[in-house]
Amino acid sequence: MGHPRLRVAIVGAGIGGLVTALCLSKHDDIEVTVYESAHRLAELGAGIGFWPRSREILKALDLEDTLLETAGTTAPGSEGTNYVCRKSDKPEGHTALVERLKLIGGPTPICSKRLVSYTDTNTADAPVQLAFEDGTEATCDLLIGADGIKSRVRVAIMERLAEETNDAAEAQMLRESAKLVWSGYIVYRCILPAEKLRQRDSEHSLLSSPMVYTGSNNNCIIGYTIQGGEKINVVVWTSHLAHENGQYDDGEWMGKGRKSDFEYLFQGWEPEVQALLDSFDEDPLRWVIHVTKPAGLPTYTHGRAVIIGDAAHTMLAFRRSGAGQAIEDAWILSNLVSDSKVTRETLPAGLRVYDAVRRPFDIDAQELARVDGHLMVLNYKGMPGFKDLYEEMAIARCGETIQRDWEWLWTTSAEGMVQASLKQLQEELRA
Repeated sequence: MGHPRLRVAIVGAGIGGLVTALCLSKHDDIEVTVYESAHRLAELGAGIGFWPRSREILKALDLEDTLLETAGTTAPGSEGTNYVCRKSDKPEGHTALVERLKLIGGPTPICSKRLVSYTDTNTADAPVQLAFEDGTEATCDLLIGADGIKSRVRVAIMERLAEETNDAAEAQMLRESAKLVWSGYIVYRCILPAEKLRQRDSEHSLLSSPMVYTGSNNNCIIGYTIQGGEKINVVVWTSHLAHENGQYDDGEWMGKGRKSDFEYLFQGWEPEVQALLDSFDEDPLRWVIHVTKPAGLPTYTHGRAVIIGDAAHTMLAFRRSGAGQAIEDAWILSNLVSDSKVTRETLPAGLRVYDAVRRPFDIDAQELARVDGHLMVLNYKGMPGFKDLYEEMAIARCGETIQRDWEWLWTTSAEGMVQASLKQLQEELRA
């Protein structure tokens, strides 16, 4: 390959960053480098779910079968995973992506590379300069921030915009927009051996079906099998919704918790919940869930830097679509950047189109996840359409609303968005 048309640096080797690298590495005239802050790649975090909309993209990348095999499962039906949700207070993937990158001659992520800052003169003849925590530097034509919820690229983009305005209030708004807010939830997660739960209750619903156990005190437990049914991923959601969109000032966001922190919240719940809690780890992982602000960011891009996935829109996991949104971001952005008409000179136009297409969609998806979270923990009082409903009718409406809000995940395709973005790109370049 001669001098590449574009040199792309991706900061972050999560699923969004790796899918972007995979998409762009298929093009001989694009050079891709992936930087990861962790010392090594590992299977971390909660279980990831893919609905048909995002599975369609994985299939196009020849990844679906590999990921299903890695997960030890088979493709679900047309509506993906069907949760059984009931009121109960009354009686893995990174390795597969890296291996696929190797198969097509793509880059192996460079670990222990935490981005500190970047310099962008926003001119085609001067590269973007990257500075890393270990003192090393690198250059690129396009910086893609896939660096997660504490994204340094997100903060840097908003800071650059703030520095460019003469309006002090606007500058403050831009800087504040980069900060996360507390969602009002603290979750506790553990992975149980299925046999451990089976010994306590051989007919337990979680052994055969994903479940949501919820109650009037606005807490819930979500669980589903992983690794071919050998283990069960269980997440306990505890609600502190009076603090939604506020700040959490009581310690670290992530670390070890204690079962005693939440076990009392589920006293008197149905026997299946008690069997599940009996099986739960005494020191589960604990997350104080933070999200991007409800209004969303004012932009995903500045100059020749752009953000995707959690860096752009950290959302609640009640619909298990956060990873899917990262994959869609990667798919749309890659289709735009790989267009032959996108050069160093025209790159900002492609990034503007990505922002115009994806950002409103992501903001809507984040809000739906927030609302569905309230419904899933039965915090429906005061919400439109629930006034004066008896409990049984309100719970039924919660289920109906969640079902409606989720339908687009298996009834729509991202392909229309790809075609619309490419058409908009051509219009932008002709202007």
